Amino acid sequence: MALVLTIKAIPVIGGSVALSEHAKDQQVSLSIQSPYFTAEQILSSNDLRNEYDYEHLCAAHFPSDAVPLAQYAPKFFGESADSMPVMMAQANFLSGGLLIFFAIHHCVMDEIGFFNVMKVWSTCARGDTSLELEDHPEYTLSPEEAETKATEDPSVFYLSRNSEVESAVFFLSDESLERLKTAATSPHESGAVEKTVITSARISEGNGTAAVYPRFAMAIKGRSHLRPPMSSDYCGNVVLIAKTFTSAGTLLPPDSECLAKAALLVRKSLSAVDDAYIRDTIQLVRSVKDLGQLAPRSPTAVEHSRGCSSWPRQPYYSLDWDNLVGGRGEQVRWRNLRTDGLFVIVPRLPPTGILDDSHETGGVEVLLGLKTDCMRRLKMDPMFCQFAEWRCG
Repeated sequence: MALVLTIKAIPVIGGSVALSEHAKDQQVSLSIQSPYFTAEQILSSNDLRNEYDYEHLCAAHFPSDAVPLAQYAPKFFGESADSMPVMMAQANFLSGGLLIFFAIHHCVMDEIGFFNVMKVWSTCARGDTSLELEDHPEYTLSPEEAETKATEDPSVFYLSRNSEVESAVFFLSDESLERLKTAATSPHESGAVEKTVITSARISEGNGTAAVYPRFAMAIKGRSHLRPPMSSDYCGNVVLIAKTFTSAGTLLPPDSECLAKAALLVRKSLSAVDDAYIRDTIQLVRSVKDLGQLAPRSPTAVEHSRGCSSWPRQPYYSLDWDNLVGGRGEQVRWRNLRTDGLFVIVPRLPPTGILDDSHETGGVEVLLGLKTDCMRRLKMDPMFCQFAEWRCG
């Protein structure tokens, strides 16, 4: 019933994403259209109580690969089709707990939109139907009778998966973050240390770095960069990518200022994405007749590139799903990363010692994907270990 009410409040999550066939639309543009799904079709379930113990997973900090994706995700998740559901979810019953898988098509919503859906869903699960999001008439559904056209999953063009890549989760406590901010002389950017130490882990000692120019791409919230800022209630996607390029030598020890330099580069790239930049980008995209002609430029050195998706400000741990479901969530995890150099800063742990008594001040966890040999070097990096605690993976 809670998901039924959520779909009623945010109708777009009941639709599908496919190529638009409206004559007035740009070629290869996407739209939300039929088929439309009911709550029963969106939310599946799986009984894993005989296979996984919640307390055991909790003690291990919920490793991303502890439960295979094929078990905790819906059967057709990630498969190419004529159209893709906007939302898919699955309730996985464990011995002593519940694991909820939740996915929304990223072309439809950004991190704030994701959280809005979960906020409405958890509110409805408590029997409270008073929560209303601001109405945005510019975001509409295509007609029920709209046809779809076969297409490949667009995500394959942007994410390169590699069997040699492994995932790991590390933790930065609030105290470590304060020390990190001081070292980087940056009170705002959390990607600087990863930018520096990942570069160091990838480039072996003695190798020449003069010709290596790593790229660091960071997904940022365009809402707050617009003037006036866009409402946080808008359930759409307003994400842009900020990019930096620099010589690898400037990011590596023995340069004592390498961390501060990395932080400065991140800040400069973020400040470049202002209101004028966003509106120019929108106008550029609108001016292209065939969106299929727009392709992301390949970095000069793919093997040295890094990407960051940052979600720490979304208060997922504050969502109360009522005692029938289990109250507040204890952990947020992404599926195992198989993309070299990609890291995800997950929603921050509140200062309540959710998992144990050793981190009562709270902090942030980061899920990282790296090639096995690079991950091994990173785990032994002395500068990195000053701030980070390895948790699982």
